[in-house]
Amino acid sequence: MRTAGLSLTLTALVLAGCMNTKSPHETAGRDGAGLRAQGLRYYGHYWVDSGSYGNHLDEVGSHCNVQWVESVDGLKKCAARKQRCILQVRWEFFSGGAAGGKTPNPLRGDHKVHWARTAEAIKPYIEYVDAFYMNDEPYWVGVSPKDLDTAIRSVKSRFPMKPVMVVFAVPSFKPDFVAPAGADWLGFDAYQDIGEVARHLAFLKGKLLPHQELFLVPQSFLNKAAPSDEALAKLNWEYYDLARSEPRVIGLLNYGLFTDAKPPDLPLTLAAQRKIGERITHKGSRRAAGGEPAPTRR
Repeated sequence: MRTAGLSLTLTALVLAGCMNTKSPHETAGRDGAGLRAQGLRYYGHYWVDSGSYGNHLDEVGSHCNVQWVESVDGLKKCAARKQRCILQVRWEFFSGGAAGGKTPNPLRGDHKVHWARTAEAIKPYIEYVDAFYMNDEPYWVGVSPKDLDTAIRSVKSRFPMKPVMVVFAVPSFKPDFVAPAGADWLGFDAYQDIGEVARHLAFLKGKLLPHQELFLVPQSFLNKAAPSDEALAKLNWEYYDLARSEPRVIGLLNYGLFTDAKPPDLPLTLAAQRKIGERITHKGSRRAAGGEPAPTRR
């Protein structure tokens, strides 16, 4: 993944706090039309808490039910707010890596010690962990399938009931691609037009084991596939429609906000993301039931 503050005018779009402490594994709702949105039940953002990009848990949350955080420190912040997270555990197992997969990125020799220490720190807050996130784009940054499997087994040995998530770079999608058997949630990042995204989704779906489910990674930054805020908002809706068309897709985890794009530059995209998130998490319908206006539907 590429890596990179909210204006007052956008605060109303994104303030509040993901206060539901139950995982969507435990609670399933209905979308705005009164029908279950197939398997789709998670919505959130990457890099909501990190050392490089700051803490945004109180800014991006009114329409989310899970957030990606970098470390145990981020998990503690989630727990303090009764928010749920996908917790990265990359550095406990791997210390290097370069795009292209040409530089080997083996398990660090002290990974058992590092993981044992982190696992103990996680225990008091484990109810706020929805999944563990392994090395990002592992094969693309030189992690071997064998070492990835070893790392996943180490996580599962400590927390067997928690899903493990792995997101791949699409250059890794070659005929010999192997989905790690121990992973529960799989995904890919492809910042292209929705037709290409659908093609990659079909490839990964064909590699899944029966127990595995999928995430899509919509983009929150401008590029050739979405050169304007209006085009990016449209692309986010296309991701939502694609996710709804595939029952094995259970979540959307947006990438690019705070890292590659500043929220003030994307008002239309943020508005679209809020509506999409409300449809998936049903938070908008709960607010409407409490007397506030229901969100405007697309």
